[in-house]
Amino acid sequence: MIHSPSFLYIIPHTPEEFRTPLRDKLFELTIKSLQDQTYANWRAIVVTDFDHEEGNILYVKSAARRKGEKVTYALQQIGNKLEKPDYVIRLDDDDIINPSVLETASKLEFDCLSDRYHAYYDMVSELTSLQKRDWIPNTVIHKFEYAVTVNSKGTLLSTDHSAWHLFYKDKKLTYLPAGSEPLYLRIISPTSITAGLSNKDNADFSVAIRSYQLYLSSFGNWRNNTMPSFSLYINGLKKIKLDDCWQPYAFYKPITPWMKLKSVIKSKL
Repeated sequence: MIHSPSFLYIIPHTPEEFRTPLRDKLFELTIKSLQDQTYANWRAIVVTDFDHEEGNILYVKSAARRKGEKVTYALQQIGNKLEKPDYVIRLDDDDIINPSVLETASKLEFDCLSDRYHAYYDMVSELTSLQKRDWIPNTVIHKFEYAVTVNSKGTLLSTDHSAWHLFYKDKKLTYLPAGSEPLYLRIISPTSITAGLSNKDNADFSVAIRSYQLYLSSFGNWRNNTMPSFSLYINGLKKIKLDDCWQPYAFYKPITPWMKLKSVIKSKL
């Protein structure tokens, strides 16, 4: 009998006081992409503020606050609420997983499976960027025994992904085959932590827009590329209003029309 490897997704849910209307809607799409998985042998655990179970997804209540703490708590549930998986995947609660990627992964041999072409979607311009990058991103597929390796900062999976390259340098780091669609899609918006705008409570709106344009330019070329595996979710992203991207930040101006802002951003990409 052919072994069907098992996969476990770990999703640290943003603490309630930091959730925004946009973040909540992105989380719904994250969960939707999990529910749409075409491969059967998987589970997901969401570390949040309530207990619930729905299909393959287990929601567990935890007092953990930081992402690493939530990942650690999730790993502690293995052997108790969850069976030990062959592979484990850390997924942020505002990113979208490729619903068919486990079909590909189940046929490969690896210690770590990563994207070579990283995919991004911008909420304002509604464009996507696909870039070749050799560094290991936040979401990859780890062999379980390596994900739980303990270092001075905790388990490998609970630490920042910047340390993963060094860990996997003498192990079997595999990239998705050429022609494959990305493992996951990262969502960019004016309120993304990495965009650097969410802390500028008193920023002038025009300055914020210019800063965001420069931030998007760092991702290279942006195109109207739907990517078939993600087309359903991109359509969902396009239905989210601009208000949900910018509120509740002080530099948000309700009088700024959505289409005008979109055209300004797109003209600079």
